[in-house]
Amino acid sequence: MRAFIAIEIPAKVKKQIGAFQKGLTAALPAAKITKPENLHLTLKFLGEISPSQAENIRKIITEAARLTPPFPLKIKNAGAFPNYRRPRIIYLEADDSAGRIGRLAGRLHKAKAENTDPDNRTPSFKAHITIGRLKSPGCGELEEILKELEKKNPVRNLEFEAASVGLFQSILCPEGPMHLLLERYALGK
Repeated sequence: MRAFIAIEIPAKVKKQIGAFQKGLTAALPAAKITKPENLHLTLKFLGEISPSQAENIRKIITEAARLTPPFPLKIKNAGAFPNYRRPRIIYLEADDSAGRIGRLAGRLHKAKAENTDPDNRTPSFKAHITIGRLKSPGCGELEEILKELEKKNPVRNLEFEAASVGLFQSILCPEGPMHLLLERYALGK
């Protein structure tokens, strides 16, 4: 199964992000907007895992969650990967100035390294919520568009508590991915 570990986004915050996404759709009709039910903050993409790997991963998530107390999560700004000149992914960056999200992601890196990553590489991590994708990267005005949208539908400083992490299955469908929560792990317990 194709899997990832993520922090869920509360419905109230998804609604506010949805208003921002509507403006994005109007400004960039070619953008493929992430469905509200699929909004999350990915901590670790695992890729294809076997049932035996899933069991081992569950143990690692349980331990990482136990070691991490709940913490406030705040949206910092909108941005694009890999950059504004050739954007492919439009995201909302989470403020990780306290390093909590990065530490949790680091603890979960072990889940990928031990189970699906033979090179055991530690990738750079940028805490973000993917809100849309662009198939053709030729959108030179994206930075200005996002700044204007921010004025109309502010998402900066949206805040919620990260109280749990989830193990999700990602099912690829013709109409877009479907994310199925397999298990939720309370932080600090």
